[in-house]
Amino acid sequence: MVLPSKLRAIPKNPVNGSLTASENRELKRVARCVRRDILLTTFAANAGHPGGSLSETEILVSLYQRVLRHDPGSPDW
Repeated sequence: MVLPSKLRAIPKNPVNGSLTASENRELKRVARCVRRDILLTTFAANAGHPGGSLSETEILVSLYQRVLRHDPGSPDW
């Protein structure tokens, strides 16, 4: 599925708009850590439905790592 141009994120790679191999590896690593944390917290709470969170992991990691501008050290900016 190809998204309309107004919905596409601004790519980091200006040459062809795709991820480099190292960026792809990093996003996969972060997504794996997030999935692990979802499972650990769901298990520790002995409740919850991790399916929705697990299915959204790649989307959220991509947004936080590549699209959204945020500064955790300065939450009031």
